[in-house]
Amino acid sequence: MEGPILQSLPPSLIGHVLSADSQIYPSPLSTQTLTSWIQKSPMFALQYMHPRSPADIVGVSILLPIFKQHWIDLIHGRIREWEIAPGMLWSRKCGAAEVGLHVWHIERFPRWEAKWGGFGKYMWEDVQGLVEQQGPQVIGYSALAVTGDGVRLFHTGMGWEESPGYDGQWVVAHGDAEAKETKIVEKRDWIGVEGWEVVRDCKMFVKLSEEMGRQSEYKGGC
Repeated sequence: MEGPILQSLPPSLIGHVLSADSQIYPSPLSTQTLTSWIQKSPMFALQYMHPRSPADIVGVSILLPIFKQHWIDLIHGRIREWEIAPGMLWSRKCGAAEVGLHVWHIERFPRWEAKWGGFGKYMWEDVQGLVEQQGPQVIGYSALAVTGDGVRLFHTGMGWEESPGYDGQWVVAHGDAEAKETKIVEKRDWIGVEGWEVVRDCKMFVKLSEEMGRQSEYKGGC
């Protein structure tokens, strides 16, 4: 069966990806920071093109290979996604360093065809191939799910579990459709403000290697 064509994500798509992500998770991540991530580790910034119409994008994904200690900090909530710096990321010149592979963005475009199966699982097979060929030593996987689709993909579909060391966040909103303001708040700090409502529940899902699963820091939380 003819499938989508895998390519590296071009710089021209960075603006779109950041805009699409910020619509559901309004973080202060800048174009400069996102660009620096991709420049440091372009191996896991991917786009898929339609096989019969090569100019049409059918899906994109960006994953971050984060050095072990920084990744542990991320899945425990000690650092946020937008605080990840290029120096925390693996690149090919680092060799077989230990990393956690974090899914930062995954997006299926309208021309993705149902006969190819689910985009998330299709992409994941390619990622596993990249890791096996020339990637880092992956000791765990993570994703911050902000939508029902994200929960269904990573938790229901792939069997990842919520990180026990992550308190979680909410996206809250204020105003009407024409002038809506949204922001991210920490669950442990949010006491509720009149006029604001919770619109999304942000959960950190993880899948660990057997060795990582036995480590007390992960099981014990922050």
